[in-house]
Amino acid sequence: FRRTFPFCCACADHANPGWSLRRYGRYLKTKPELPSAFFADNDIIAISCIRALKEFGYHIPKDVSFVGFDDMPTSYVISPKLTTINVPKEEFGCLAVNRLLERINNPSAPFLKVTVNTTLVVRNSVEELDPSVHL
Repeated sequence: FRRTFPFCCACADHANPGWSLRRYGRYLKTKPELPSAFFADNDIIAISCIRALKEFGYHIPKDVSFVGFDDMPTSYVISPKLTTINVPKEEFGCLAVNRLLERINNPSAPFLKVTVNTTLVVRNSVEELDPSVHL
């Protein structure tokens, strides 16, 4: 995946995003064929990728769609507004604290796997594909 789409790795470099974007600037200038959509690990990565692509003349979502994860406040103030996955952070935090307290009070209690439901928040960073077009 990194060989095919090195751009994704550039956006994900939190340690030195400026260096990463400069490094892949030449790659983006060649107008490589990109997939129709990206799913980012979080909204910050998605927003960084959108910014970089826009700087190199790509149009979001016309050229490529983006979906983030977290539903951070910045996801609805950028342009285009980011489609994202909302995680109920307060509920998640309460569950984590309760599990921690249970563990402290009973260290030999069995470990549990807890699942929290998420919600897709559709905004403007995705474009519906034409179903008549075969990929």
